[in-house]
Amino acid sequence: MQSSPEGTKLRRTISAPTLVILLSAIAGGWLLQEGVDRSDNVYVRVRVLQEVMERVQSSFVDEVDQGSLYDSAIDGLIRELDDPHSSLIPASAYEDLRIRTEGEYGGVGLEVSHRGGYITVVSPIPGGPSERIGIRSGDQFLGINGVVLDSMETDEAVGLLRGRPGTEVKISVLRPGITDPIEFTIERDVIRLKAVPFSPMLEDGVGYVPLRTVSETASDEVAGAIDLLR
Repeated sequence: MQSSPEGTKLRRTISAPTLVILLSAIAGGWLLQEGVDRSDNVYVRVRVLQEVMERVQSSFVDEVDQGSLYDSAIDGLIRELDDPHSSLIPASAYEDLRIRTEGEYGGVGLEVSHRGGYITVVSPIPGGPSERIGIRSGDQFLGINGVVLDSMETDEAVGLLRGRPGTEVKISVLRPGITDPIEFTIERDVIRLKAVPFSPMLEDGVGYVPLRTVSETASDEVAGAIDLLR
């Protein structure tokens, strides 16, 4: 008798939980035989987790990515803390966090965004290497170091622009009103992001101190701006 696709799907759905239950029973028996208190031995718990991961990966009816399993386990662990202030920062996001808090990185000094199908210059950072060589707001990136940016995300392009101070990066941009692309070679420099970009005096003796971001230097910058206004 030929089985139906629905029957196959049902058996596949049941098989994975059965494997995990059997493994839990085997692992529990091993722990009892060894006489180990599972609540006090973290190494045993780690071993059980590892064995569960390996068994699921090797015996589950569908292919399972082990990295995704570990990521899910980590997410579950942090979620169980029930603390909105606890989170895992992936390595890919840590550099952006470091730059925001320390306010310093090696790069070309550009704020960019994805607009109209292009990664576009929002504004050059005042005094930065890009502003010094004439890059303007509205310039649209075509390529960075020979890499075409037609399908690249903004974060990927930013990663290509950053680098060790003193090294060079070549870019190609389109500028509104100019037909041909413009080529630039920029020497990367230490870029310092100011928490207080400016602090003008308004009418009636009112000083304006905008706090752009909270960083390690923010407190000193606010105090310095207030002193200047006074």
